[in-house]
Amino acid sequence: MILKLIRQKITFFEYVSIYKIYNLILNIFSFVVSILLNKTLKMGLPISMSIEPTNTCNLKCPECPVGMDLMKRGKGQIDIELYKKIINQTSNYLISLNLYFQGEPFLNKNIFEMIKYASSKKIYTIISTNAQLINQTCANDIINSKLNEIIISIDGATPEIYEKYRKGANFQKVLNAIKFIQEAKNKAMSVFPIIKIQFIVFKYNQHEIQLIKQIATDLKVDKTIIKTAQIYNYQSKPQLIPDNKKYSRYLIKNNKVMKKNKMYNFCWRFWSSNVVTIDGFLVPCCFDKDEKYILGNLKTQTIKEVIKGKKYKTFATKIIQERKNIDICNNCN
Repeated sequence: MILKLIRQKITFFEYVSIYKIYNLILNIFSFVVSILLNKTLKMGLPISMSIEPTNTCNLKCPECPVGMDLMKRGKGQIDIELYKKIINQTSNYLISLNLYFQGEPFLNKNIFEMIKYASSKKIYTIISTNAQLINQTCANDIINSKLNEIIISIDGATPEIYEKYRKGANFQKVLNAIKFIQEAKNKAMSVFPIIKIQFIVFKYNQHEIQLIKQIATDLKVDKTIIKTAQIYNYQSKPQLIPDNKKYSRYLIKNNKVMKKNKMYNFCWRFWSSNVVTIDGFLVPCCFDKDEKYILGNLKTQTIKEVIKGKKYKTFATKIIQERKNIDICNNCN
């Protein structure tokens, strides 16, 4: 286990160059100065990015805008040539790439080509999936694509609880998917992808947290992520909020539901990373699910042009001076 961790850490440094470290320092410096001076200073380019392979999904999860069919933008897949154009622009300074936003990434027919292309450009790749499409063949393709990290959603330790949220999913398929990936890793003698399972906590599944940790141990996954749930219209859904405050973004006081954490006038995520939708639009972060705040169009602009543009600077200034008035920030933890 220790040797595996060492190999993973050593391999990670293959994705880091002197220029990428310099770019990271620029991001940190400009972020700190912006907070101290209460004035926008943006230096450097994204160190991380999320590119949306598709915004379609095979499940109907009740707190997901895709599952609830509430998204206001059209559905589809990102054009592979546009994707490669973005990767070519960003490879010199991008350290990591999330190949997910809305939807199920493995529904994109080009997903393995996308992973391979980013990997060939020395970018650390991460995917988040419901794992329903992962069979033995898919597991082998995952290993061959050189994917670095896979996050598997499993919001229950028993079929009844898991399938209460993951509508249309099968609990055993998730367990099998993890086993398939482990077998493929062992056969290829690879330490990648790092396997993480993610458990989103609601009131009805909070009693299974310890059990899911045990399942993770039995399956020899690398890490278990216990994640608080983002609940739409949370004021009207107290029945979903966990009793254990440690696992909740919200508090219930005098029969009113409110956000637990205070909102500050800064956002490291925005300073260091951005999200690109299937349409090539660059948006502030993963909370802008409907492209409400389009900062640029990567079909016609470069990343540098977007970051130096008026829309980007205006949004950054609003974060520093009046973040509470940005609606997509109001449900952020």
